[in-house]
Amino acid sequence: MKRTDPRTERSRLAYREALTRLLQRKPLDQISVSELSKEASLNRSTFYLHYANVRELLDEIENDMLAEFQDMLDRFMERSGGETVALFDPYDRASIATLSELFTIIRNNAGYAAMMLANPTENRLLLRVLEEGRETTMRLWRPLLETESQAFLDYYYSFVAGGFIGTILNWIEEGMRMPPQDLAELCLRFIYQGMKPGRNSR
Repeated sequence: MKRTDPRTERSRLAYREALTRLLQRKPLDQISVSELSKEASLNRSTFYLHYANVRELLDEIENDMLAEFQDMLDRFMERSGGETVALFDPYDRASIATLSELFTIIRNNAGYAAMMLANPTENRLLLRVLEEGRETTMRLWRPLLETESQAFLDYYYSFVAGGFIGTILNWIEEGMRMPPQDLAELCLRFIYQGMKPGRNSR
């Protein structure tokens, strides 16, 4: 298997981090290759060894994150066995493990994730992630259509997704001190128990 040159990996990472910082200050169409290279402390010619333009770099970041998210959903379906009840049990191991993976992905891409979540209606990646999440949850919720309408489930998904966005933003702003698994368990408690005491609460 061909090994990637460590210098290439460092350069690509530097450009990713630089683009994330710049996107927090200005829109993509105002970011030039020269400005991006300066932010990354690299030569402009180095950029063109890896990318044709700034949009291609952003596409790479988004596609990599989306692929991680899709893999996470696939593992969740395998863990849950396609059981509807898994999404409604705050102590379900498959749900906790999946949310822990999600929060780990976000922690590993904290700068871009913060920018993405701060503009949920404008970010392409977040819209794609929400749609992928909707398709997976609707497959698991389909048996509930016997007792609940599709409109109810759509609103419920939007309600839960909005809560996750706010919670994750708060977590990032606080420096992500809470471990991903603890945050996963907390989110599940919020969704399924509200203010009721948890299993280990006194």
